[in-house]
Amino acid sequence: MKESKLDILKFNINRIDGYIEKADNKANFLLALNGIIIGIIFSKSTEILEFIKKSQSWVIVNSISWICIITFCIVSIVFSLLAINPRKSKNQTTYKSILYYKDITDAKVYIRRFNRKTSTDKKIVNEFCIQVVELSKICDKKMICINQSILFLKVYWSISILYGLIYCINYIH
Repeated sequence: MKESKLDILKFNINRIDGYIEKADNKANFLLALNGIIIGIIFSKSTEILEFIKKSQSWVIVNSISWICIITFCIVSIVFSLLAINPRKSKNQTTYKSILYYKDITDAKVYIRRFNRKTSTDKKIVNEFCIQVVELSKICDKKMICINQSILFLKVYWSISILYGLIYCINYIH
């Protein structure tokens, strides 16, 4: 029974590590996408400002639209950066683990801690359970940030599409 518990815990650790890696990849993609968009906006900023000035009756709508697009894009970037940011849960700052890399920096201390925490099967299982919980907390925080980044991306894309439709209706005729 002991091996099966450990196997399940190891499987969960690997699975959650995979989720964390996928979360980081999604955040990197969102960051790159938002970076390209904000780069295009800023490279065309003089043209955008000229367009806003020329559209006399729509100056406020144009200004608010561009301010919202830029703001939401920046907020999406911030959430992507927060997702990428390496983190640890609050428990990892107080609890000394035999599995957490920062707690494995001194060989003598690690050997002593390892021997103490692996002295019984129950202690080994508990150590792995704690690691699963800590990784799950980290993964959850990353996923929340990614979801927020995607939400703001959707909002500013929606504003962009609406703005484009308004432009087409009013200026192409």
